[in-house]
Amino acid sequence: MTPAERRAKSLEQCALEKGYKITEEGVVIGPSGEQVKTRPGRDDYPRFTVRNRDGKARPLDVHRLAALQWFGDALYEPGIETRHLNGNINDFSRSNIAIGTKGQNQMDKTPEMRRSQANHAASFVRKLTPAQVANLRADREQGASYDELRLKYGVAKSTISYVVNNKTYAA
Repeated sequence: MTPAERRAKSLEQCALEKGYKITEEGVVIGPSGEQVKTRPGRDDYPRFTVRNRDGKARPLDVHRLAALQWFGDALYEPGIETRHLNGNINDFSRSNIAIGTKGQNQMDKTPEMRRSQANHAASFVRKLTPAQVANLRADREQGASYDELRLKYGVAKSTISYVVNNKTYAA
């Protein structure tokens, strides 16, 4: 477990010890019974602030507290993540929170969301700009061979094939 994971575990456990809890409907309740307001973090997952054992205010992911509350230390086993079964990261209801592997967590997302995330990730490794893709397709329509295109654009023949056949860089 990394130091960051140990700190998160400690904060989650501290919050439970202080009396924070998640209702079956997914509402965050504070130690005195009041509803706790959450706010999205940098990754859009809702959080609220809890003072750790040293008295420092730290952000706590709501879904992690829910998972600890309902599944205990199984949450901290290697390769285990908190899942939102319906893909909605703002739904902390008991029926929506589970634990499982990264693959299971990905499959909880809608196909559109998975595709969007894959396209976003692919954008960081793409070698051709939209203008180059348009020019490559135009060159191919003009009769350029795959070898000529490979040399001109500095990519593999398979990349040329995928671009020409709209498998990547969809038109």
